[in-house]
Amino acid sequence: MGGLIVECERCKKSMQRSSFNSKRRLCHDCLYKGVWTKTDNKYAAVANDELTKKQLVKKLDKMDKKMEKILDAQKLLDEGISETIQTKVDVAIEAALKDIGDKAALEHADDFIALKAGIEALQKEHEDKMKTLLASVNSRIIQLKIDVESKINLLTKRQRELRHHAKKRDWPLTQEGMTHSRFDLD
Repeated sequence: MGGLIVECERCKKSMQRSSFNSKRRLCHDCLYKGVWTKTDNKYAAVANDELTKKQLVKKLDKMDKKMEKILDAQKLLDEGISETIQTKVDVAIEAALKDIGDKAALEHADDFIALKAGIEALQKEHEDKMKTLLASVNSRIIQLKIDVESKINLLTKRQRELRHHAKKRDWPLTQEGMTHSRFDLD
């Protein structure tokens, strides 16, 4: 029996036509629905009631592909939902922290203003002390410079006097202005 396997128009089951010329597109069950409950032909009953192994494998493959698509869609949906939830949680936390910060700032605003004023006063006082200290150091340096210059002038004057005395007495002098005198202690 070399018939062609086609799909039933009503129930979409696979069925075998009786010949190539047959125009019938309804399976035995749909054609005689309610007239016969079973067919006497055991091969026709098997073909009508059960799917072939290839058809089962194809259906299982289709179901697997659909399941994979559903799982992918579910994964994408889960990711989208988790991102949305995370964004909303971040916004809510940020708003709560801002509110807490604003409340804390309002509660402690007077303390902050007083602290800032105190720091500025201390900084001004420190700057004044540093200016006074620098002026004092500067005046001391100027006084030391004057004292050193006067002592250098005095020493220069004495050196001239000593050279003058040495020339009067004919003492030998070096170019540096000192006398040569050697003391051998040996």
